[in-house]
Amino acid sequence: MNRTDTIHRLERLVMHLDAKCEGCETCDEIRRLRDRLENNNANNPKVQRILAKGRDMTKSDIEYLISKDVERNYIRKTLKMHNNEFIEMMVGWGFSKKRGDSEMAKLKEFTVEEYQNLKAQGLSDSKIAKRKGVTPPSIAQWKKDNGQVKDGAFGRPKLKAVSGDSTPTETKNPPQEKQQPNNELQELVGTLKRKLEVREMALKQKEEELELLKENTVPLSKYTELKTNYQESETDRIMNFERYQEVNEKYHHEHSLVINFDRELQNTQEQLRKVRDYNARCTKENEHLKALLVMYMGEGKE
Repeated sequence: MNRTDTIHRLERLVMHLDAKCEGCETCDEIRRLRDRLENNNANNPKVQRILAKGRDMTKSDIEYLISKDVERNYIRKTLKMHNNEFIEMMVGWGFSKKRGDSEMAKLKEFTVEEYQNLKAQGLSDSKIAKRKGVTPPSIAQWKKDNGQVKDGAFGRPKLKAVSGDSTPTETKNPPQEKQQPNNELQELVGTLKRKLEVREMALKQKEEELELLKENTVPLSKYTELKTNYQESETDRIMNFERYQEVNEKYHHEHSLVINFDRELQNTQEQLRKVRDYNARCTKENEHLKALLVMYMGEGKE
């Protein structure tokens, strides 16, 4: 159910309630819903802006209006197009199906053998159409597509008896009056105009898409600027990396010197420790010698 059907059902419901209800919250809510649905597109600024374009509406604009349940007849009047012209455009853009497509879809699995069996049972084309749920013209089109149409109507030429002779002869169609070349030319011009208008609308849509692509595309100057900035930043990065390598080499060199100095310091400290130990032993030996010397001198005096 679309928006229009909903509005009609609400209208009938409001009329029914007005006859039986003096006024309640439910009735007021239904009326508000009806008014809201009726004024939905009237208060939609985008819908009004698209409708204001008139014949300049694009395919995407019409698709948006259809999605908002705007009546197609109103769209046609806004485009100032004839009914057949509008239908042709809607079918070409895929917004409507070609007349008869739905019925021919029902006959997609209908085979020639099945048709011949039904005819053998004595069923007419009208009864076959009724059984298949389609119209007789659809059956006639199916017969034409599947080679079941012979010369004449339904495979039987109409015969007409000639006066004075009992032998029937085929009737000939009366010659049709040829249309004047001027009318044919006008019809051709009208068809070409309609096709041209459809092409122009499609071209406008492509131009809008092109403008959108231009807006989303980075300009060449901006790209050149970004490229230059990237190259400069890359050059700075390389220079910084080279300086880092130089500093790193100096650090490793100085670190190796520090390690060597540390080793020499440890060796010197070890030698100093040994000298101190030797000095301590010498001091003790001197003290022992002094004590022995004192003892020796004391014994000599006695």
